[in-house]
Amino acid sequence: MRHKTKTLAVLLAAAWALSACGEDVPANTINLDKPEGTVQTGGEELVVQVPAGAESVALVVQGLGSNLLLADKITSPSGKVVFDFQKDILDNLTRADDEVYTLVIPNNPDVVLEEGDWKVTFFTDANAELSLQVQGIFKTEVASAKAMDLNLYFVGLDDLSAEAAKTDETFQSILDGVEEIYGQAGISFGDVKFIEVPAGDAERFDPLQDTDLGDLFELSGKDLDAETNAQALNLFFVSDIEGGDAGFSLLGLSGGVPGPPTVNGTKKSGVVVNMADFPGEPDLIKLIMAHEAGHYLGLYHTTERNGAALNADGITGADHLSDTKTCPDSANTDGNDFLSVSECADFDGGNIMFFSPANDSTAMTSKQGKVMIANPIVR
Repeated sequence: MRHKTKTLAVLLAAAWALSACGEDVPANTINLDKPEGTVQTGGEELVVQVPAGAESVALVVQGLGSNLLLADKITSPSGKVVFDFQKDILDNLTRADDEVYTLVIPNNPDVVLEEGDWKVTFFTDANAELSLQVQGIFKTEVASAKAMDLNLYFVGLDDLSAEAAKTDETFQSILDGVEEIYGQAGISFGDVKFIEVPAGDAERFDPLQDTDLGDLFELSGKDLDAETNAQALNLFFVSDIEGGDAGFSLLGLSGGVPGPPTVNGTKKSGVVVNMADFPGEPDLIKLIMAHEAGHYLGLYHTTERNGAALNADGITGADHLSDTKTCPDSANTDGNDFLSVSECADFDGGNIMFFSPANDSTAMTSKQGKVMIANPIVR
């Protein structure tokens, strides 16, 4: 998203207080009450009551439609501001989204999730009042297992069904490769579900148009498999993804940075992977899976293609983690305003979250790993 000016946005007032209730859904999170109401203009705060011992909290806001929503300011119980869009305070980075907006605190190991009342104000580009639904999800236990469950959806692939994928050597090598990358953070795959999308649904997404991405992700809320795991990452494998420039395919997309954790059935509830190069390019598919799943768990690009990372108003081409290197504009030695992997080899070209990683760009920093582990999906 790009804002013309920082005064363009309309501040939202969410006159709700979110607090933990006693029901554990799923195993490692507490599901909050879901207050609904009309959002008013103004500057009042959404108060999030964080219990003692919580590891992270995710706020999932639905009902946006095509309107964009972004936190304007995030303040801890002790008064520390960890994000302020107006002042470029980016300790707990977040970015605008439509349809479903997700905010995770912390998404930086340097931010401490204090017990008590966190306060968040928002703004939107909507020209009218919005009726929104806010869901809070607390991760109340340390991710001792560091395990991530997967729901794997196979969407009408000619060369790979859900059943065949269970034993297909090439596909299993791709999963092993992604697990090896995430193993740098100590994360392993837990329960893996293989789900065949029925032909009637699959035909709608063959090939997938990027404009239909939300409809695809909504399948995660359908009863396609009675054992589908709610606390899992949803990965959709499609024959091709058409979008962007004419004649070009997209390699993969995430439902958000981060996506809504443990909330299935929304237009952002998943990651899609282009399987047009299967089985011939397993390393490329491995890279797509690891990179896009990293986005869903809260990782941003370490550097963007031209150094203008997240916003035209002065935020430069870097994520907010202190241990990730940033490729400087001076590395663009050929003057084409495009920072390539080779130009950034001495910086972050080898990182899995470089904006366009090569097949051997599989490195991950300690703080990137901690961001992923803090996500409620990882148990």
